Order: sequence, then C-alpha cells, then structure tokens
Amino acid sequence: MPTSTQPFEILFDLTNDTAGDVVFVPYSSGNTASSILLGRGRSISLVLDAGSMYHYTLKSSKQSWQISVKSWQDIRCTVSSVLLQSVPWTLSGGITCRSRET
Repeated sequence: MPTSTQPFEILFDLTNDTAGDVVFVPYSSGNTASSILLGRGRSISLVLDAGSMYHYTLKSSKQSWQISVKSWQDIRCTVSSVLLQSVPWTLSGGITCRSRET
C-alpha cells in the first residue's frame, strides 16, 4: 500500500486539569521562548509538524517536568498525567516526560 511522503501537521492539546496554575514553556533552537500560564481548567493547542521532535517544560509551584513530543497523530494530554509521574516515562502517542527538581 502506498504511503504519503507529504509533510503534514498534528495537534498537541494540553489541558490543566489540576487545582493550581502551571507554566508551560516552549523551547525554540535551545532557547526558552515566552512562558504561558495555564490556569485551572485552561488548555493550549499547538500545531506541530508530524514526526518532528519538540521540547517543553511544564512547571508547578513545587516541581518542573521536561516534556518531549514526537508524534504522527493528534495528541491530547492532561497536566495531571504528567505530574503523577516520578521517573522517565512515555505516554502513548509519542510524549516522553521526566521530572526534575525546581
């Protein structure tokens, strides 16, 4: 069966389902970009190139997590699914997270 070689985009949707605020920090060429405050119940949707690697930091008042995203399909992720992890792990769909001390 033939496959498409045309580049396409996917949607990465992150929802803050926790009781507190978190800060979402995208990285661009190794530099920190603008921080985005995600209040309780808020979400952010990013359009990404499928198959490309993207790096982000998610910060709460107590800890921060490094997130890497590489996927060929749309991804929906909640902040609580990231915060509950204490060791490097991979979510289905291509999200890898690791905790780090703030």
